[in-house]
Amino acid sequence: FNLPGSFIESFQDDTNLGTQTDCDRTSGYMDTSEIAAFSNDSDTLLLLHGDGSDASTTITDSSSNTYTMTANGNAQLDTAQKKYGTASCLFDGSGDYITNTSTDWDTTFATDDFTIEMWVRGDTFSSNRMLISKGGQGLAVADYQGWSFVIDSGILTLKAFNSTPSQIIRQVTGTLTFSVDTWYHIALARDADDAYYMYVNGVSQAVTAATGTAATTFDGGTRDLEIG
Repeated sequence: FNLPGSFIESFQDDTNLGTQTDCDRTSGYMDTSEIAAFSNDSDTLLLLHGDGSDASTTITDSSSNTYTMTANGNAQLDTAQKKYGTASCLFDGSGDYITNTSTDWDTTFATDDFTIEMWVRGDTFSSNRMLISKGGQGLAVADYQGWSFVIDSGILTLKAFNSTPSQIIRQVTGTLTFSVDTWYHIALARDADDAYYMYVNGVSQAVTAATGTAATTFDGGTRDLEIG
C-alpha cells in the first residue's frame, strides 16, 4: 500500500526491543506481496500451493471447492524451488500445464469482479509465456473464445475473445523487466466498473487497452482452465 503522510515503525533488529520506549519514525511503503502462503477464505475459488513430494503430479486445490487438477505433459511438483511450503509447480515450457474441466469457469469471470494472483519464477521471459487461461488465444472463433493472462516479451497481457471478432478485450502494461531465476508476485484484477489492474510485487502497473473493441463481459468459451 502507498501510504502518503503516514508512518511505519521499522526495526532493523530486536536489540533492546523489550525496553525501548522511543524510536525514529519514517514514511515509507508497504509491499502488498505475500509474506506467507495464502490461506483459504470465503472468496477463494481456487488455491494451489504446489506443496508435495518431488516429481509428484498430484496438484492439490486447498480452497473449499477442492477442484481436481490434472497434470499434463511433464508438469510436476519440484522441491528444488519454492516460495513457501515444500514445493512449487514446475513447467518446462514445452507442453506442460495443469487443467481443470469444471464449468464454473465459464461464467465466473464473465461479469464478476475478480483477482488472479500468483508467484512466478522463470528461466526465460522471452516470447509468449502463458500464466493462466481458458482459451483466449489465437483467432476469435469458437474454440478460442475465453480469456488468457500471459507475459508476452516482458508485457503483462490480458487477452479475451467473445463470439465475434469485434468484441475483444486486450489490456496490456508497458514492457517490464523480469530477471530470470527470481520470484515475482503477479496479480490481475477487475472491478465493478470494468477497470483492469495489474501488479508486480505489489506495485501497480499502468494498464492500457490495445487492439479491438473492449467489451464489458467476455465468454467462458469451451476450453478447460489451464495453468502454465
